[in-house]
Amino acid sequence: MNINKIFGFMEEKLKKTKTRPISKNYGVISTPYKNIIQKRGITCLCHFTKSSNLPFIFGNDDSNNGLMSTTHIAQSKYLQQIDKRRFDGHEDYISCSVQKINTRFYNFRERKNKDDLFHEWAIVFIDPSVINNTSLFCQTNAAVRNGALIESGPTAFESLFNKVTLAARGRKTYRNANYPPNRPTDMQAEVMIKDRIPKNKLLGVAFPEHSRNYEIKRMKFWNSDNIDIRPWEEWE
Repeated sequence: MNINKIFGFMEEKLKKTKTRPISKNYGVISTPYKNIIQKRGITCLCHFTKSSNLPFIFGNDDSNNGLMSTTHIAQSKYLQQIDKRRFDGHEDYISCSVQKINTRFYNFRERKNKDDLFHEWAIVFIDPSVINNTSLFCQTNAAVRNGALIESGPTAFESLFNKVTLAARGRKTYRNANYPPNRPTDMQAEVMIKDRIPKNKLLGVAFPEHSRNYEIKRMKFWNSDNIDIRPWEEWE
């Protein structure tokens, strides 16, 4: 399955993301995280979820809506947990990718859940200003070695873009010279956000091509906030 085609990924447009406006939600405060985000032209984090979760994520109870960690999802009557075996050991964190989804993990989840009653997916785009001192970072999939490669701090964040990064089974990933500066070296690299991402930090949503029209029509029944829905390439 060509995930790039499904979500309309456009590699040429990825190269232009550094010219797009960067989040201003940090205000006038300068932080090491803000500096990395601005230097690299990072415009969003990405998190994929079942589209059946969207009415809650973008609901009207602002104090409780948004993206939730596995710990909070387990306490909710309305949300469906996607990764039920958190081998990284951090169930109080939300796993995100930088600028583009982890296509390898997405393909795995789509195959694994294809027979579920609710099996359609959505990509939620997140303001990168949610990254702070409580965030964690991993150069590859955080489940590798049961989370042993997870680190914290600005240096760990910057290390996602190293020329050589660590991967599973002692392997290494070498950075492609043509990668845009806002893309991590390993497509499975993770930024992990503590507990909850509030609704006001969610930039919008995209759907796979095959379900996009259906999902947009369905959202009209509950989308009172006029959520920004665009093809993937317009987020890049």
